[in-house]
Amino acid sequence: MKKAGAKHPYCYQYPHPAVTVDCVVFALREEGLSLVLVQRKHDPFAGTWALPGGFLNIAEDLDHAARRELREETGLRGLALEQFHAFGQVGRDPRERVISVAFFGFARTPRLRLQAGSDAAQASWFVLRRLPKLAFDHAKIIRRAQRHFRRLIQSRPILLRCLAPPFTLSAARRIYEEAIGSPLNARLFNRGLLATGWLEFCSEDPAPPRRYRLKKGGELPF
Repeated sequence: MKKAGAKHPYCYQYPHPAVTVDCVVFALREEGLSLVLVQRKHDPFAGTWALPGGFLNIAEDLDHAARRELREETGLRGLALEQFHAFGQVGRDPRERVISVAFFGFARTPRLRLQAGSDAAQASWFVLRRLPKLAFDHAKIIRRAQRHFRRLIQSRPILLRCLAPPFTLSAARRIYEEAIGSPLNARLFNRGLLATGWLEFCSEDPAPPRRYRLKKGGELPF
């Protein structure tokens, strides 16, 4: 690094990589756990489905870039997004050296209307178990997001927020089974869920089966 004058005080002797953001937005829909994809309008990978995202502007925060790209390409706005990983394998983008910062979001309302825009030709929901061929390394990003999601649902009651209170433990188990795509042992699930301290018993509705609601607490991202 060396000085290069008042206007550009420092000049680096090595090239800078470009930075992009990619958004993985999950929702529990009737068909199963799904995510939002956009069909690329331009090369590279024109006509191929991909995660919503794009390049970071030079004077832009990462969080702002993620919200902007999601809004421009899908019409979705107001969703909480959080960073979960960065992807920087050499050659992941045929245009240049690109590092992508990936963001995760969960839509509690599964019937959100999508509106493609910017450089997205289409925007649509896809069931995770039936994804089309994807651009770049987005299949890898989605696999990482699935692992992140599984950790989230064990540490935060984000799935329970999809249930209208009061709800039964059976209803809670079913929504977890939909999310992970496999059956759960009812006894072990009930014991584990009650041990989290997330629920309180609805004493005003004592008739069996027992019904619960989420305890009031601090605001969570999702």
